[in-house]
Amino acid sequence: MSWFGILKMMIGRQFMEALQEELGGKLSGGMPDTKHVSWNAPINRESRQLIYDGGSIKLDLQKDTKYKVNVNGKLFIGYNLKTMLGEVLGYLESREE
Repeated sequence: MSWFGILKMMIGRQFMEALQEELGGKLSGGMPDTKHVSWNAPINRESRQLIYDGGSIKLDLQKDTKYKVNVNGKLFIGYNLKTMLGEVLGYLESREE
């Protein structure tokens, strides 16, 4: 991946805000204050949750820098949130039909 490709990658906040625009609901979570916690501590991972009318979506950043997205029990795991956004929205559309 080129340097410009890395700069164009989506971060967790952008991913969840895009889902919130599409689905509505309320966002919670984010990165905790790192003042007294090391990066290796399990409580210092990015964790966000969107609660909407159809259920909930939870985003976690794993220790190996993979993102895990839990959509009402269905897991999506990967490194690129922009790609995963399309997969999650496709899954949600298929469940609505």
